[in-house]
Amino acid sequence: MEFLIFGTLGFWILMGVLTVSMFIWIEWEKGFFASFTVIGTILVMQFLVEINILRYVWENLGTMLMYGGLYFVAGTVWSVIKWWFFVHRHLDRYENAKLVFLREKNVDAIRGEEIPDALKAEWTANVGKYYRPMSDEYIRPDDVRPKNIRPKAYSHKSRVLMWMTYWPWSLVWTVINDPIKRLFREIYYRIANLLDNISKHVFRNVEKDFASTPPPPGSEDVAASPDEAPRPRARR
Repeated sequence: MEFLIFGTLGFWILMGVLTVSMFIWIEWEKGFFASFTVIGTILVMQFLVEINILRYVWENLGTMLMYGGLYFVAGTVWSVIKWWFFVHRHLDRYENAKLVFLREKNVDAIRGEEIPDALKAEWTANVGKYYRPMSDEYIRPDDVRPKNIRPKAYSHKSRVLMWMTYWPWSLVWTVINDPIKRLFREIYYRIANLLDNISKHVFRNVEKDFASTPPPPGSEDVAASPDEAPRPRARR
């Protein structure tokens, strides 16, 4: 097919579809579909465009082995860098979950603040309701414990192998996607307290409409003076 020959519009459309598809599979962490896309593209180039890829590799075996070795070295280096981004994303999710828990307990906490000692036992027992570690293996909420909060490489084997195998697309997508997301997250974290202060100022009079604590049941029978015993009700 002449319209898929290198340099033609059809060729660049095919490469564009390949690139966008790989970005999607890497973002969704679908290694099988990434492999299917790459193999499918190679087969199209081999049989439809009539580029004899296998013969080219055989005729330039030494050069291809050298490039292959460099490819695997680059993939290994990239997997370490990508792991750094990954564990920081884990930490962001954990800190957000902790903040939700503290605010449910009416603790006016800020991001990164340590769980108070009085709530540590409850947080330890219920952390799985707020935070689910990302792993190749399914972890039930009841099984989330401090020991599996931190990401461990052996629990992310398929993910790391995907980064290594398809590192060119993983690298480009990370450069495009991760810094932008991280930038906006950092901006949000920086201005979150400012936004809360604005909200508190605007609603400063609203809190006066509510009792500080709800009255306990039967409080209408309690005498005004704390030293005065409540009067018994008359029997009918």
